[in-house]
Amino acid sequence: YLVILDGADHMVFGAGRQRIAPGHDDANQQAIVADVSTKFLDAYLKHDKAAFQWLRGTGAKTELTGKGTYEFKTASASR
Repeated sequence: YLVILDGADHMVFGAGRQRIAPGHDDANQQAIVADVSTKFLDAYLKHDKAAFQWLRGTGAKTELTGKGTYEFKTASASR
């Protein structure tokens, strides 16, 4: 799973400090990362089928529309 947020960098999570540069929406980007991460953990640790479908369906892509990109790859079987 890969989430790339438009305009984000590592300072989005700078210990709660807001960046000085204008035009950054740190709070919204932090909320997106929290939501996608929670869905991932729910899917794999709680075996939550709805969260798994959200990750593999249109849920994450819809949430990131106009805010970034989202993709995932399935693991291939070893030969």
